Amino acid sequence: MSKKKRKSGHYCKICSEYKSNESFSGKGHANHICKRCSKKSPAEQDAGMTLNRLFSLPFRKLSLAEKSWLENRLNDQREEVKSAAQEIYKHLYPHAERNKRKKQLHINKLSFRIHSMVYEELRDVQNANCLFEADKESKKIVQTVFASDGSPSSRQEKIMLDSDMAKFLKWIVYSLEIFEWEQDYGQNNNSYNFLNDDQLYSDEFDCFEEGLIGEEVHNEAPESITWHVEVNYSNGTIQKTSGTHVYLPEKVEELYWGFREFFAPAYPEKEECEEDVELQGGIDDLPF
Repeated sequence: MSKKKRKSGHYCKICSEYKSNESFSGKGHANHICKRCSKKSPAEQDAGMTLNRLFSLPFRKLSLAEKSWLENRLNDQREEVKSAAQEIYKHLYPHAERNKRKKQLHINKLSFRIHSMVYEELRDVQNANCLFEADKESKKIVQTVFASDGSPSSRQEKIMLDSDMAKFLKWIVYSLEIFEWEQDYGQNNNSYNFLNDDQLYSDEFDCFEEGLIGEEVHNEAPESITWHVEVNYSNGTIQKTSGTHVYLPEKVEELYWGFREFFAPAYPEKEECEEDVELQGGIDDLPF
């Protein structure tokens, strides 16, 4: 096995370069500071050593001591050190900002309107046209189902325990990261109007086809909103996000099934079942 080739010269810890022995004085050689860097002010030398250490950090999970040292450089008074530390921290911990926001956000009220196709566990498809509402203060979760003409056809509500409501809303923030949906999925947050078109599923072509109401409606709104969320946070922030996705983003669809667990049977009823058993989903059935 060949030995690793050693770099020639002597290393300067300020400019992080290997230089000839002649580039160092006797004292500089011992301190690992070349003649050129020795002429810099103590502040410049310290900044150079800090930058050198920053750029030498391993791109792996840092030890607690390494992470603590890096975090202390994020607000360094030296702009070049601060910028370098923030850039490196961003690469090492890309989700740090999101995780920080999670701890600051608590949902008071949430409404979720959906008119789109959704997939069940067995990949069966159904058309969802409903509104879900969650209110932390009243401890109510409400489901309103709409008919094809846009009129409400049924309404159900469930009173939650404080702990179950808190757990559900925390799941929406921590697991679904709803506060980032505008950045991740948002396509239209100014206004929303759900077209009352029925979406018909064709087994033969394995696709969805819109049941047209009239060409004029579609000419005015070629892309209808398929989902919309409004969230009121305890810090006063109000979030309004909507999208026109034909195939819902994964976390949007997870929110739908999370709400549905409170109102729908755990399994769909089938005609061939010998016994007619109704199973009501509860908080323990939710994926959080």
